[in-house]
Amino acid sequence: EHIAKNDPEWIVRAEAVSKIKNKDVLIDIAYNDIDDPVKRDVIRKIDDEDVLIDLLYRDESSDILSLILSRINNQEVICDFAYNHPSWSIREDAVVNVKDNPVLAYIAKI
Repeated sequence: EHIAKNDPEWIVRAEAVSKIKNKDVLIDIAYNDIDDPVKRDVIRKIDDEDVLIDLLYRDESSDILSLILSRINNQEVICDFAYNHPSWSIREDAVVNVKDNPVLAYIAKI
């Protein structure tokens, strides 16, 4: 846990994350680590949709946003990103995860 949070090398922190099972520690790392490879490894281990959605609205990395969009089921949030995110690539990633056909039809018209 200490290494996963404090080692100066992201690759060492990422390896340490692979051994952590405590969800609270993983969530803490997801919110506080600055390196995308570490955050990606942590996000893959988090299954709390509320936490993932909160991270989605806080992070700016397109890689992290795309990963989170692929891991959540909340169609309202996914549609919010599909309609409103300033980055076309994030909007595109969100559309891929829309499961509601009428919403897809609406998005296709705009």
